[in-house]
Amino acid sequence: MHRNEFVNATNILKKVRSTNTFKQQKVMIMSKMTEKDYKSFRQIYDDLPDRSAVKAPKTEFVEHIATLTMKSTKTVRCWIAGVQKPDALTLSIIEKDLGMPGNVLFPNNVEQLKRLSSIPHHLVRLR
Repeated sequence: MHRNEFVNATNILKKVRSTNTFKQQKVMIMSKMTEKDYKSFRQIYDDLPDRSAVKAPKTEFVEHIATLTMKSTKTVRCWIAGVQKPDALTLSIIEKDLGMPGNVLFPNNVEQLKRLSSIPHHLVRLR
């Protein structure tokens, strides 16, 4: 990543963190993303800001995906943890909403997971 791209990405993240809702963050991120900037489903979740005075952004993200896919929040949290993966129809809905391919959102092998995730490799469970 060139220095200017890094500065732009940093500025985008600062703007994203100063917004209150996941939808606002999504619009700002998607308008500036290129294919190199794709992240896994877990990374998107991890990059959301921590709890604040308003509804926690990570909780809002989980609830948004659960509502969108008509699944429970427990199921979405299982996807984030890597315990389960969404079915093909649900995956296509998530891909369309987040604007990223499913193989990036939900990597298939341990090497991709280690590279894309902050989870220690010995804790990753594949099904």
